[in-house]
Amino acid sequence: ECQGMLQSGFRPQSTACSVLRPAVVTALFSLLFLPATLTYMLPCPSSVHPSMIAKRASCVLGRLHSGGLGRGRREGGRRILMSGMSDKQNNEEMGMEADLDEDWRTFRAKLVWSEGAVAETETSSDAMKQENSLWLHQLPIPERGCLMLANPMKFGDSQSYFSKSIIVLIEYGVMGTVGFINNRPTPHLVGEFAQTHRAFLHCPLFFGGPVGETVHVLHRVATVKGARLIVPGLYHGGDLDHAGSLVESGEAKLEDFRFFYKHSSWGPGQLEDEVKQEVWFPAACSSGMIFRPTAIAHAHTHTDRSQWHFCMQKLGGDFLKLSQNVRLEESLSSNEFVTQWMTVLSAEEARLEFGAVLIARVKDHSITQALIDIELDAIAQAVRDELSNNLFEKSATDDQIIQALNKVLFEQVGIQGDRLDYYNPMNSYIHQVLKRKRGNPITISVIYMAVAWRLGLELTGVNSPRHFLVQFKSTGQGGSLSEPVYKYVDPFNGGKLLSLEEALDKFSMDIPDDDSSPEQLRRSLLSPAPALKVYSRMLRNLVIANTLKGVEDDAVLFSEALEALEIAAQNVANEEHSQ
Repeated sequence: ECQGMLQSGFRPQSTACSVLRPAVVTALFSLLFLPATLTYMLPCPSSVHPSMIAKRASCVLGRLHSGGLGRGRREGGRRILMSGMSDKQNNEEMGMEADLDEDWRTFRAKLVWSEGAVAETETSSDAMKQENSLWLHQLPIPERGCLMLANPMKFGDSQSYFSKSIIVLIEYGVMGTVGFINNRPTPHLVGEFAQTHRAFLHCPLFFGGPVGETVHVLHRVATVKGARLIVPGLYHGGDLDHAGSLVESGEAKLEDFRFFYKHSSWGPGQLEDEVKQEVWFPAACSSGMIFRPTAIAHAHTHTDRSQWHFCMQKLGGDFLKLSQNVRLEESLSSNEFVTQWMTVLSAEEARLEFGAVLIARVKDHSITQALIDIELDAIAQAVRDELSNNLFEKSATDDQIIQALNKVLFEQVGIQGDRLDYYNPMNSYIHQVLKRKRGNPITISVIYMAVAWRLGLELTGVNSPRHFLVQFKSTGQGGSLSEPVYKYVDPFNGGKLLSLEEALDKFSMDIPDDDSSPEQLRRSLLSPAPALKVYSRMLRNLVIANTLKGVEDDAVLFSEALEALEIAAQNVANEEHSQ
């Protein structure tokens, strides 16, 4: 198998290569297969460290290509890096080396996996053959296409952008090293920095490092013209017009491309010294690890630390311990989060937008209550103007306020339920719903109640099992009803008004098979939800949404936020009991 692999990868270009090939096969067998063979020959388990196995494979097979950053072209004043070689050279390199690279990197990972030191999401080593499988393992030294995991203990405030960063290397050699920070998204889009194919204008832009002024692209589409092979499944640059046409024709996906502004670099020998000092931890990985979904774009550039924790935990051992220690330090800030929840839960006025802002801040610390208040105040003023135009401003009934609120919020502002992408996590962030005009039932309802509160109308949320609603007591037009009647608003469906019977019918699947009266059913199924239940439901929605989207790190993050909420609720209850 080893010889067949080499024959398909090493393509002799001279007599010297033909003569050397048997020697290479012998060296490969000795250095790679012998440790694994001894594992089964000796009575004791192999004690070979995974980094040593990786080193043996790396020493024999080595890196097959090197070169400079390459040429680029300017578009709209910004240089977008293309390729470091001609199409002919590129095709020759890809044809001659891709098979060998794919064989030896996967083969090496299997060897380390057999020692129990490769982290992967599948239980079988055959999963490594899949292009999108997620695996990574420790390396003794860096190599092209690997990840460099930062040691956050080694970086101060002056280089905070490197703390908990993950850098993917595209160049590594005696002339120096070049790479991109792969977990630092910015709030900007590619189109803001460069003129390129229309398919890429709205792609998110990552901060690649502190060096240069160029926009770069990494991708995993082998058919892009002029693309430079880094390692199998990872390419740098290429003809972006051709790449865009592949996206539009369905032959490639936007998530197969990642754009970076600037890059990171090291001089000759610099990175090696930093690795010795444990500033960086090299790790080989599959291409799927590089293109894992990251956090949504924030209002400011930030490091997605959950990606770093994911890699460190997958590596296990001392790396897992470091991740746990870092999380312990981060928990100091989470204690502050518990305190903030306690403030919200113990407030005299249960204004749900306060908790919604706190939930949004789990992912974006730039969001403040003041920013949200400005937008909600503006919507409330628009409702007052609508009532004034209809001569209802001072004497408006609850029903008239609801009608004006529905007109402004759903017709003028244009907020509506997101039916096409219901489980998009952004549907749960109050600032994103106000920005995108799309949301899920509970977040739109929170906005609805927040605006109503500013108009003097007290509404309550109804934590129905299948669909969040808003409840109010109607006195009829002009206060014609002698006794208030419960009515329900469905903000997800444009503020549709429902009677008690209609609301109960909407959730008929949850009605118990007994002789309960409508009033009893209202109390059991449509009772007002306390703030704690509303916040818990919002956080659970985010756990589910991120799980369905495959963003495991964010799912864990919001699970931890839910735990912090529960701790805060218990603390508030204890304080009330002690009083």
